Amino acid sequence: MSSKAVNKIGNIRSRNVIKKSAEATIIKYLSKKGKNRELRELERAYYEMAKINLEISELGFCNDMDDFTNYEKDLANRDPLDINNK
Repeated sequence: MSSKAVNKIGNIRSRNVIKKSAEATIIKYLSKKGKNRELRELERAYYEMAKINLEISELGFCNDMDDFTNYEKDLANRDPLDINNK
């Protein structure tokens, strides 16, 4: 084989290596981008879950405060010396 042919084959191989390297880099970039997208979706989901939990706890607190207020009203209406008054 002539040196030109060997150089040509070497150039083709080096181009293939560069091309494969570029493809691998692109694939890594896309997979990382996909992971970032998944992480953003998870973050958004956790934020929404936290918001829902906060709303539920606020509702529970409001219900507890209503019960407590009603209980205080009942206590205020009772005679502390009357044992039979329930």
